[in-house]
Amino acid sequence: MIETAKVLNLRDNGSAEVEIQRNAECGDCKICTSLNPDKPYSLVADNPIGAEPGELVRLEIEPRRFISAGAVLFILPLVGFALGFLLVSLLVDISTDAGTGLAAGGGILCLAGFFYLAARLGKRKRRRPLVRLIDRLGPVDTVDAQDCPPAS
Repeated sequence: MIETAKVLNLRDNGSAEVEIQRNAECGDCKICTSLNPDKPYSLVADNPIGAEPGELVRLEIEPRRFISAGAVLFILPLVGFALGFLLVSLLVDISTDAGTGLAAGGGILCLAGFFYLAARLGKRKRRRPLVRLIDRLGPVDTVDAQDCPPAS
C-alpha cells in the first residue's frame, strides 16, 4: 500500500514521525482515524530517503507484514490458551468444576506466556520496519494536489 504523508519530525534512530494525509479514496473507511477521530493519524516510519520535517512524502506500508504482525499479536496467544487448556485437561478430570477451573487456569497462564512471547517478538530490532518512506514530493506548501497520485 502506498500512502501520502507529511514528515513531522525526525528521530535519533534514523526514522521519521509522519502524519497520514487522508484522501478521497479513504471514503467512509476511517480506519486511520478510528483510534482517536479528533487527532490526525501519525506513525513512525523508516526514513532511508532522508526526508526532512515539513516535506510531503510517499510511504509504503507492507500489507503482508501487517498480517504477520496481526497473527503474532492475536493468533499466537489464542493458540497458547488452547494449548494450555488441552495440556491441563489431559492431566485432570475436566468433568468436574475444579478440573474445568484448573484447565482454564492453565489456558490463561499459557495465554499470558504467549502474550509475553508476542511482545518480545515485536521488540526485536533486526526485523524490517512495517512502514518506510519511499519518495520525497517536496515541501508541503509547494506540492500541488495533482502531484499526489491516489493511494493504492
